[in-house]
Amino acid sequence: MGKPSVGRPAASGDPLRRQRLGVVMALVMAIGCTNGPSELEVTATLTLAVDVSSLAVEQGGSAELIGTATVNGSFFGSPEVEVMGVPEGVTATVAPPTTNGNTTTVLVTIAVGASVLPGSYPVTLRASGAGVSDEVGLDLVVLAAPEYVLNVAPDMLSVEQGTSGTTEVTLTRVNFTESVSLTAEGGPSGMAVTFDPATMDEDVSQVTVIVEGSVTAGEYEVTIRGEAPELEDRTATLRVAVTAATEEAYSLSVTPNQLLLDPAQPAPGEAASSGPMMASVGQTTVEIQRSNGHAETVSLDLIGQPEGVTTTFEPSSVSGDASALTVSVGPMVAPGEYETSVRGRDGVLVERVTRLLLIIAPTPTYQLLPDPSELVIQQGASGSTGVAVSRVNFTAGVTLSLEGAPSGMTASFADNPAAGDASTLTLDVGVSVAPGTYDLVIRGTTPDLVDRTATIMVTVTAEEGFSLEATPEITVQQGSTESRPVSIVRTGGFTGEVAIGVTPVVTDLTMAVEPSSTAGSATMLTATAAATLAPGTYSFEVTGTAAGEPMSSTTLDVTVTPPPGEVTVRPATIDDVLYNPGMGFIDSHFAYGYQYPEGTFVSYDDFLNPPPYPDPADYPPATVSYFRWCWAEVHPFEDQIDFERFDAILANGAVRSEGERFGFRIISVDDDPDCLPDWLLSKPGYVGYDGHRRHVPDYSNPVFLAALQQLYGALGARYDGHPGMDHIDLGIVGCWGEWNSACLRDRPPLCSVLGQSDAECLATFEHVIDIMMDAFPNTPKIMLGKGSGVMGAAMDYALQRGAGWRVDCFGDWGIFGPDWSHHTNVYPGVVSRVGDAWKRGPVHMEVCFTMPHMYFAHDMSVELVQESFDWALDNHISVFNGKSTPIPDPYWPIVEDFLKRAGYRLVIESLTHPGTASPGEEVVIETTWKNLGVAPPYLPHEVSFRLRDSNGEVAVQEVSGADILDWLPGDHLEMDTLTLPAGLVPGDYFLDVGILSLGSPKPAIDLAIEGGRSDGWYELSVIQVG
Repeated sequence: MGKPSVGRPAASGDPLRRQRLGVVMALVMAIGCTNGPSELEVTATLTLAVDVSSLAVEQGGSAELIGTATVNGSFFGSPEVEVMGVPEGVTATVAPPTTNGNTTTVLVTIAVGASVLPGSYPVTLRASGAGVSDEVGLDLVVLAAPEYVLNVAPDMLSVEQGTSGTTEVTLTRVNFTESVSLTAEGGPSGMAVTFDPATMDEDVSQVTVIVEGSVTAGEYEVTIRGEAPELEDRTATLRVAVTAATEEAYSLSVTPNQLLLDPAQPAPGEAASSGPMMASVGQTTVEIQRSNGHAETVSLDLIGQPEGVTTTFEPSSVSGDASALTVSVGPMVAPGEYETSVRGRDGVLVERVTRLLLIIAPTPTYQLLPDPSELVIQQGASGSTGVAVSRVNFTAGVTLSLEGAPSGMTASFADNPAAGDASTLTLDVGVSVAPGTYDLVIRGTTPDLVDRTATIMVTVTAEEGFSLEATPEITVQQGSTESRPVSIVRTGGFTGEVAIGVTPVVTDLTMAVEPSSTAGSATMLTATAAATLAPGTYSFEVTGTAAGEPMSSTTLDVTVTPPPGEVTVRPATIDDVLYNPGMGFIDSHFAYGYQYPEGTFVSYDDFLNPPPYPDPADYPPATVSYFRWCWAEVHPFEDQIDFERFDAILANGAVRSEGERFGFRIISVDDDPDCLPDWLLSKPGYVGYDGHRRHVPDYSNPVFLAALQQLYGALGARYDGHPGMDHIDLGIVGCWGEWNSACLRDRPPLCSVLGQSDAECLATFEHVIDIMMDAFPNTPKIMLGKGSGVMGAAMDYALQRGAGWRVDCFGDWGIFGPDWSHHTNVYPGVVSRVGDAWKRGPVHMEVCFTMPHMYFAHDMSVELVQESFDWALDNHISVFNGKSTPIPDPYWPIVEDFLKRAGYRLVIESLTHPGTASPGEEVVIETTWKNLGVAPPYLPHEVSFRLRDSNGEVAVQEVSGADILDWLPGDHLEMDTLTLPAGLVPGDYFLDVGILSLGSPKPAIDLAIEGGRSDGWYELSVIQVG
């Protein structure tokens, strides 16, 4: 006989009886038919077999076997299958049969009742029909149900206070081999019970009862509980008699009395491991409390610890009052809580113990679990699978890699190293990868653990399709056409319709495909270049699409050449400093001035009647006239805004240099206590906050917001888009409009002054920003840079709406101490947030104090000043506020170099036009502009071309379609036309260019090229009109 197969466990058995089970099997054989004989033929044969020779089933359980009936000859009808000889308490069930040809199988289930006695019982399976039959016998082995019993011997312990005692737990097993986990319940506080081992794979465990000195003498019951899978818990009772300690004694204590031992952490004082995780280490202190003159040396050891835990006492024999205990846990110790005891022996008295709980964290590990683990990817396509990182007490990043990929298959992981619990593996399968199945290995690597791997199976399948082939280059002249064929190379039996498309769309360069869709092998592509199209090379992608899906593409370069007879000029560049709108130095009209002591505010009266400015050689010519006013100054009465001061500035009545544009900031909190107008402070419903040395308005107060809307709405209606405006500074919030609380007592956060959460505060500031920006949609805006917090988020909002940014205290190296400066502690946070905001709004920077202060008070080196200005240029500065104070002589070369590089600096790289033209014709002008600066222009201007005769009379002038606001640093190709009047007198005409203020006939922007005229235009070339 073979080895019995075992079913699930159950309970005990009872006597046997003979049971006959007849189950008719519908064995309709493939050789039978509905028109066959009505009587069974005796020429048939029937053979029965079962898949086991014996079957073992636990009491209360069941098991299955399979019977197979094979027939030959003329067998018609349905044989009968019986299970005979089953004992009482046992049932047999035959499932419906399954027939395949001349073989029929049937599933038989044997269920054993709990009362059936253990033993071996013969059972017979019989199949019969058509006058033939067959029988098979097997042994039914009934096994006792699994059971175990807990015993404690001795079950009574006498333990003195402050000591421990031991006994044993034994298991009596019946058909049971599983592990049993032991725990203890009951007992007073200060009594601990430990087991060695706590999980019993064998039949004996030592029990240690630890009684601290605080436990009251008396008798206690402890319940020892056994837990095993699929069985109810078993218990046994241990009685413990606690007796009083002797008078001349000592006691032990441990501080701390719990140790968390985590293999993921280094030992105290050690660096993290760079190799596999080793044992973790914990430390505690054992203290000895001596009484009644006890002075014996006490030897210490630890009891009750699991295997793999080692200890060191320093010292191990204590004549004093304390010892340092170090506990080390090996990597094989199972995680969990372990009750241990520190035991002391003095050689004279009974031993003393105290409890120490060891809490051992799991050993760090992880697994890689790809899902799905099988991928099917077509050639030329990609597929992905998730890679779960299943962690146990392990948080380090896992670097993922793929091994075994064939050439042409590339892998990338979305999160690598994987810092969390998941990553995504994406496989790109090139068209060159051979179809087939590939077993690939995902490897996880981390410095602290052995590599982990997981396998995925990737099946690469071939796909029918096609590829496009075309001449890579076409050359076509302006105003002409060229054609080339595009071949469709079909593969894999593909015969479908292919649609051909060309991208991108280029104005004045038509790319036509005929036919645009075909089931054939070729089509024709025709390039047509308009006469106005700029010469150059244009790149296209020719794409073939089938069933709506792009399947193949090829690149095509079309080179457009000018017709003969054209003229190209390349003006020489100059190295002069240019003073253009919206870039350069600021003429500052607040707080500082050459004629005023530092810190003196320049009043409005001072502004209207200023003293003479210093020698112009002391400060560069400014391009921006900048003012900062308290709200009360510009809006003294609710129904009166002081437009006169704005009008006077825009009329150039108080600026230092001709052509300066006007920028301003209005503030609500200043050193002047009367910064807000009285009418606003006394208006019903107004809310503000005192007690911070300066009055702070509630920026969310409806009265305040309505007044702010009134002020900015009126100013915007009058001055937005004014050709004399340079910018507005979004500065109504905080001290001096600089979005801070630096002028307030103790500098509390503004949001806390307002009593608002960060979210409420940000919403308030965004509303304030909206009011100011909405009032000036056509004027550049700037906001003071902030690197973090609510103010940083408010700056982000303004920049998202198109504002530029500024920073103050530029160049403050060492001014506030050797270890702090705006350059090292503030600016990096600002720069990390601003991104590409400089492409939409200007960047301004303001010197810290003054440049004389940098030189005379702080002896700042030329090299450090140069580094500061280089940083400003790297961050696309346009405007610098030197506060109208003299530039120290050593700094002048730096300032002049800065003025040549800051903002925008426009040149013409080349200009192409026809050498001759006739009256009434359109003259096409192709100009390659280049911005050599670090930023675009931010103020709108018009590029204009004109033809001028030899007497200086303008024959024709037209505005270009170019928008200089789009001219970031780099090249910009512009195509323009001049329509010659039909009656234009033949002759030579000078071709001039100028960049004009809106609505002005006079150029406002100087170019860094030769050819400049006294009227601001630049003479570039000559066109012969005939």
